[in-house]
Amino acid sequence: MGVWELKDFHIEYFEPLDSAPLSSVIEDLHEIQGHEWGEVEDPWGLLYHLRTEIGEIH
Repeated sequence: MGVWELKDFHIEYFEPLDSAPLSSVIEDLHEIQGHEWGEVEDPWGLLYHLRTEIGEIH
């Protein structure tokens, strides 16, 4: 089995973040109706899991 190496990285588009604190953004996402994010009991725990699921912070 080989090892992957990133040779190139191209960003086509981005939007600068505003100054809203992450806690405010998470609360806003949690309030969206009809979206799975609103059904997540522990959004902070989910974010932590997603960032550390392979043993290191991404």
